Amino acid sequence: MNTTTLAMFLTIIAGVAVAFQATFNNILSKHIGVWTANSVVHGTGFLVAVAVTLVLGKNQIFAIGGAPWYSLLGGALGVGIIASVIFAIGKLNIGLVFTLLMVAQIISAALIDHYGWLGGPVIMLDYKKVLGICLLVVGAILMKK
Repeated sequence: MNTTTLAMFLTIIAGVAVAFQATFNNILSKHIGVWTANSVVHGTGFLVAVAVTLVLGKNQIFAIGGAPWYSLLGGALGVGIIASVIFAIGKLNIGLVFTLLMVAQIISAALIDHYGWLGGPVIMLDYKKVLGICLLVVGAILMKK
C-alpha cells in the first residue's frame, strides 16, 4: 500500500471515528455537562497522546520553542470545536451537524489554500472547486429539511 492510499484510508477511518467520538461525547455530556465532558475528553486524549509519545520514543517537547506561537492554538481550538459539536448534536441531528462542520471546513481550507495563509502553498480556487463548494452548501441545505 503506497503512502497516498494509506493516507486516504486513515482519513476515512478518522472520519468515522469523529462521528462516533461526537456521539460518545454527547452521551457523556448528558450525564456530566458539556464543559465537564469536554474536560474529560481532552484529559483522556492527553493521557493517550502522552502514552503513545512515550511508547514511540518521539518526545521532542523541547523543540516547541521553534514553532510559531499560533501553532499552539490547536488545543484551544479543539476545546471550542468539541464543545460546539457536543452542544449542536444535542439540538440538531448528527448528520446535519457534520454536514455543516464539513462545509465550514472545506470553505475555510479552500480560502487558506487560495491565499496561502499560514505559510502553506498557494492553491488557487477555480470554477470546479467553487462549484463543488456550492454543491456542498446545497447538500447542507437539503440535510436541514
